[in-house]
Amino acid sequence: MHVHHLLFARTHSSRFLRGHRAADVPILLGYGEPEERAGPDRWPTPSFSSIAAVGFALPAYAIGIERGWCTRAEARDLTLTTLRFFWNAPQGPESSGTAGYKGFFYHFLNMETGLRHRDVELSSVDTTILMMGVLFASQYYDRADAAEREIRDLAQKIYARADWNFFRSDGRAAISMGWHPGGA
Repeated sequence: MHVHHLLFARTHSSRFLRGHRAADVPILLGYGEPEERAGPDRWPTPSFSSIAAVGFALPAYAIGIERGWCTRAEARDLTLTTLRFFWNAPQGPESSGTAGYKGFFYHFLNMETGLRHRDVELSSVDTTILMMGVLFASQYYDRADAAEREIRDLAQKIYARADWNFFRSDGRAAISMGWHPGGA
């Protein structure tokens, strides 16, 4: 996942964009290789993938549609590829070779493999941000075509797979912020 594609939007109408150079406001519409969608933690500096960045990117695709910066089909396809990646990413208690465990994902993923980056924690916080984007996508893509139905189906499965009680297994009433394989 080395290639980063950006759509540069030209607009002077958005209050949000007024503080920026309007001719050069990058809107991230696609990054990585077509078969995987993992958002970089930093851009353009090469880095690891941030699952929270993906959570923010999913609604950004819809903003691109609404602003006319991309077609619904382009954003839908990016969203579908992203959800397929997270649904199919390996899960397990092992310290390597997985992207997550118990339906949660590691804070950072390797941009080339899509697996856990170094020894980062399984993150309830960053997975929550990812889930917000996933759930947004399930509501936004509401058409009857097969791709949008698949988005809704995958979003529901990804969300339902998260075992929130796992983050309370240490006896706390509150959900802990992270977990490391082997208790490290």
